[in-house]
Amino acid sequence: MKHNLTLDQVKKEARGLLRGLQRRDPEAVRRCHAIDPLTDMAKPAIDYARFVIARERGFSSWRKLNEHIENLRPF
Repeated sequence: MKHNLTLDQVKKEARGLLRGLQRRDPEAVRRCHAIDPLTDMAKPAIDYARFVIARERGFSSWRKLNEHIENLRPF
């Protein structure tokens, strides 16, 4: 896992994934189905895109990923 990960980076990635889902981009849809094959993507939301990003990085939720990133920040 990258140790120089920032919250801005993962937020940007989630927004990009959401845009891909809204366009029905095959790669975005594949990523989501890899995490949750039964999800309904008729109206994708940013919260769902964030969930997928967190799961792809091995976290159970966006909140857990956010906490991890905050703990990586230098004091």
